Amino acid sequence: MNNYLINNNEPKILPVNETLCKSQKNNIIEQNDREIFELPGGCLSGIILRLSCKGPTEQKFYSFSIKNRMLENDTIATVRFSPTSDSNVTADKYSLQEQTFTVRFNGGELNKDVPLKCEVKTEKEEILDFVCILPIRAEGVLYENNDGLVVIMGATGPKGEKGDNNLNDETTDLHVKSINSSALVPTKAAPSASLFSIVNKVYETRSFNLPNRPIEITMHRGGKARIIENTVYNAVNSYRAHQEISFEFDIQSTATDGKFIIWHDNKTNRLLDYSLELRTSTYEDLKSLRFSGFKNTPYYDVVKLSSLDEWCQFIAKVNRPFYPEIKRFETIDQVTQIVKTIQSYGLSHLATFQNGVYSVLEHVRSLDSKCRVGYLQFGEDNNIDSAIKKMQTLGNGVLLWQIDTVSQDPSIVQKCIDADVGLSVWTAENDRNFLKALKTGTTSVMCNNYPVQAF
Repeated sequence: MNNYLINNNEPKILPVNETLCKSQKNNIIEQNDREIFELPGGCLSGIILRLSCKGPTEQKFYSFSIKNRMLENDTIATVRFSPTSDSNVTADKYSLQEQTFTVRFNGGELNKDVPLKCEVKTEKEEILDFVCILPIRAEGVLYENNDGLVVIMGATGPKGEKGDNNLNDETTDLHVKSINSSALVPTKAAPSASLFSIVNKVYETRSFNLPNRPIEITMHRGGKARIIENTVYNAVNSYRAHQEISFEFDIQSTATDGKFIIWHDNKTNRLLDYSLELRTSTYEDLKSLRFSGFKNTPYYDVVKLSSLDEWCQFIAKVNRPFYPEIKRFETIDQVTQIVKTIQSYGLSHLATFQNGVYSVLEHVRSLDSKCRVGYLQFGEDNNIDSAIKKMQTLGNGVLLWQIDTVSQDPSIVQKCIDADVGLSVWTAENDRNFLKALKTGTTSVMCNNYPVQAF
């Protein structure tokens, strides 16, 4: 895929002033939607640990680092959360990794702040505990722009079951009028709305019916963040948050060792700590590099470029559809190796092999009758009619077309439907582009991030 603007939703660690609890009382430390909530060291007396909001029907994962509260060479053995005031909130799906753990919180009563007591037992049998606050808030996106307060209502929004649907139809900027802002959840504390509640509300207001749902949301490069992309690490985080997603990633062959690395660019200098040319570098050379954005964090020595085998192992575990793009190869035999590697994991039925050259897709089809093949726009053929005919010839084919192209000619969607050829559009860099894609009638969109923020 082409390069696009990069968003700022990268994994972060919350900076903490370790002297807070010694010098001040009643301090609030907020997670603010950071991926990992790092607890401060020392005494927590008088410190309020506030998590990011979740809706009453959401199942949301939260990750905690307690490295500041543990011995340097100790690791977590067990974790247990217990809600102290709301039995409707439950905790499950714990995963532990050295001094970091993840837990999923479910349920809760609307407009409550639920204290959650956590007890951690370490391998050295030290017992650590803390209490954090989980705000349960209405499902709805609140934000501000030049129009003032903007509200996109969810199923349980602050104005009731349906909310105020007076959306402005005369502009692409969606906003709600006549809302009593004093009755709303504060903007910064509001959680993201349910994607389909938002989409249904927008289209209901505009008299537009979504066809053939559910909509496939494919995470472009595994879920693209500002400092990391195309890694299994990023894909795991995307999947933890939204388990119905599909994945896209880019495969390149390494120089002489017959292995395959997952990377988009021709060089490594954009995100990694050293500049290498992909086509002249070995697998081991590339795996030795680190993501420069993770410098001075615990992830710097942990997160590396992923191999095709590592991606296949991940896909086999989550059992989700995926779009491997055959980005660069030296010989057609390497395409054969890519296909056979994915076949060896039993993943043909989930795979859509992408390329912009028809002969490459012909070769893939000759090797695998179960997979889908995807024809990329801006390859050798940008003519929609001939591209559709080629996918009909190969069978079980899909076109991967740019959002702007389809938006300018919505008849493309109907042509694909009539020809029984799939259509997936790329890339929704933000939620406005996602909505733009849906407006064409397509039901498969590649996105840099899961589209749940304010449009």
